[in-house]
Amino acid sequence: MNPPTITATACRTPLAAGLRSWLASTPGALLVTLAISTVCALESTVAPWAPYFVVYGALALLIPNLVGIAPIRPTRLHGRPLWRITTIVAVLAIAVDSGVFTLGYDLLLQRMGLGGQAFYSISGATARLVEMVAYRTGLSPLAAQGIFGVFVLLWAPIGEELFYRGYLYGVLKSRMPGVAAFVIAAVCFSARHVLHFLYLWPTVSIAGLAWALGMLCFAGLMTWLYERTGGLGPSMAVHFMVNVAGLLVAPV
Repeated sequence: MNPPTITATACRTPLAAGLRSWLASTPGALLVTLAISTVCALESTVAPWAPYFVVYGALALLIPNLVGIAPIRPTRLHGRPLWRITTIVAVLAIAVDSGVFTLGYDLLLQRMGLGGQAFYSISGATARLVEMVAYRTGLSPLAAQGIFGVFVLLWAPIGEELFYRGYLYGVLKSRMPGVAAFVIAAVCFSARHVLHFLYLWPTVSIAGLAWALGMLCFAGLMTWLYERTGGLGPSMAVHFMVNVAGLLVAPV
């Protein structure tokens, strides 16, 4: 009798199942978040295509798909209650992000004689980032802005919500108290945004901290909206609207 044939699929299945199981564990989720944040830091500094986080962006989309994507369509709210709560959160999120941490913070800096300085100002640091990218890569400022715009408007609302709310928060809340999962996921989301400013190192310091605080507030709102509606769709929509407002108030 001939020995049984072991197919490639048979070999891959246990490995894939083991990988999915590990990714869905608390240590796995935290280590993966640390790993892709490290990738983001490298892509923001030493990668030839810096500061555009191409690999990080792909991983943030891929990993939630490997584990199982959280529901996109809301499962807890529908109709008018869904539209009402989504609209309220959108207005609040835009007010916090564009109002408090962009316009309000810049106004405060101007009154202190620090307006527009990349070390302190988020919008100033962002403008400086675009200038440096254009200078180092040979791109026109408009092209550099356009690439950032693609990431901000097309990738971020999907990729960040899938990874930080759908995957990271989803894994953590199933294995620890909800408040702890809420805080850890929000802090990871906030800290990752600061990594983009590493491209300007050592110019940026206070601006990065201010942005991190703004993103911490934003992450809290998006996580609450996800929990309240039971789907990632509303948080993706609000995320998109907040990013549009941010580009209009302080274009990259």
